[in-house]
Amino acid sequence: EKMLKAFTKRIPPRLPHFNALCIANTLNAYAKLQHKEDALFRRFSSEMPHKLPLFRGEHIAKVAKAYAKVSFRDDLLFDDFADEVIRRPHEFDHVALLMIAFAYGHFRIRNYRLWGVLAEWLLHSYIDLRAQDIAALLSAMASVDFQHDAL
Repeated sequence: EKMLKAFTKRIPPRLPHFNALCIANTLNAYAKLQHKEDALFRRFSSEMPHKLPLFRGEHIAKVAKAYAKVSFRDDLLFDDFADEVIRRPHEFDHVALLMIAFAYGHFRIRNYRLWGVLAEWLLHSYIDLRAQDIAALLSAMASVDFQHDAL
């Protein structure tokens, strides 16, 4: 606890030098330890938008999941995440897309363009999805009342 408090104070001035992996790993660590620091998460939110084009799909997914795990909702940032998924869905593997679905479902964010991309991915995925993956994605879609004719 003390260590996280100390890092919480040291991170903001160094944040401009954090790359996508550093951001994703730092937020993921705070989430795993269930340590919600609103000011720190807000600061990360303000730093990320101009860096998002440099994020890989897995980084965006880890950050979205971290925000969900500590229940820190930032609608503007999540709009930016959705734009990245919609713009380059091929850069997100099935694990990343499931993490994105989890986060958006957790907050009940009704970005139907994003949910449409996720539904199309589910329908046309050539990987052998596990039953729990399908159930998790459908559950997240149900949480926002998303319906797709083909599902």
